Amino acid sequence: MTKQYNNVIENTLKHEQTEDSLVIARAIFDNMGVALLHGNINTVYETIKTDNYMGWKSCTMQEAQEAANNGTAAIGISEDRIVVLSANDEEQPVTQTASVMALDENTSAFAVDGLQYYSYGYGTTTAPSPHGNYLTFSCTHPAVCNDGIGNSYSDPYHQSQTSYMNGILNADIHRYIVIPKSVSGYANLRGCVGAVVRRAGSYLFGVVGEVGPSRDPGVLDEFSVKMIKDLGFNTNGATYVSPADVVTTYIFTDTKRSSWSSSTLNSDVENVGRNYY
Repeated sequence: MTKQYNNVIENTLKHEQTEDSLVIARAIFDNMGVALLHGNINTVYETIKTDNYMGWKSCTMQEAQEAANNGTAAIGISEDRIVVLSANDEEQPVTQTASVMALDENTSAFAVDGLQYYSYGYGTTTAPSPHGNYLTFSCTHPAVCNDGIGNSYSDPYHQSQTSYMNGILNADIHRYIVIPKSVSGYANLRGCVGAVVRRAGSYLFGVVGEVGPSRDPGVLDEFSVKMIKDLGFNTNGATYVSPADVVTTYIFTDTKRSSWSSSTLNSDVENVGRNYY
């Protein structure tokens, strides 16, 4: 696991010709399948330090390095830079830079000045699993939906309304899921809570807020702009989502509501979802 972790970092560094630490970190974690939201470094810092974004949890410098040594994504971050921690592995070391380093007794205080440390799922031993009554869907490359009262992104297929909470949902603000109309009883699933999982450990909750085109049985692949970005994908808001990655969605059928509060929808949906995943 440690060698694979360092190998991903080293190979990514060979292809990233930039000194921008956030661009480098995002490329590394994209290749690992680990979520890191899009935005500038201050946005990333302010979000991660809430200790409530995906699997990122605060830890000490020693715990962060221990996580990296065990093949778990770990970072040091401040308002103006991010450092990916590589594993201390003599057999497969990673070239040390201002953006990637392994911490040991020889690391200078200057190199880590001002950094706060986080690891991805540090201290957890198992990924959550769904329970209760639920439907399972998956896809290998998610798509983005901008329907609602927000930005159209010059998308010719943009709809200013949504089939659920019409006139309220905003794809840039609300995490919502698009249910294919080919799903049996799809209309009754609007307003239900879903867990959207990007590989093991990377997940967010959203509400089923829109109906989309038919898909093959078991396939659900479309999510709001907010959901896509918060899962760590890059998107232009209309047609482009990168990188390709497996996403599994669980729709909990006992969570249906006729409406949710617009201002607290994301947090309310998450609070309900945690009872089921």
